Amino acid sequence: MDFTIFVEAGFDVTVQRAYRRSPSESPEAIRESYRRRYIPGQKIYLETAYPLEKANVILDNNDIQNPKLRINRRP
Repeated sequence: MDFTIFVEAGFDVTVQRAYRRSPSESPEAIRESYRRRYIPGQKIYLETAYPLEKANVILDNNDIQNPKLRINRRP
């Protein structure tokens, strides 16, 4: 039996969280790394693998203190 969960957070949110995870790196280096590699890679994944459409559950994790769960009725 397959069951998938997609954890969703906007690119601006993920960059802000990266700053907190890597305090020894400069914010400029982190921002550049995300701009050049992470965000383009995620966009390719979202546009080719359709994870939002295929997931049974989507966890909107933009507000880490108040995540929202959505049931996908179409997977």
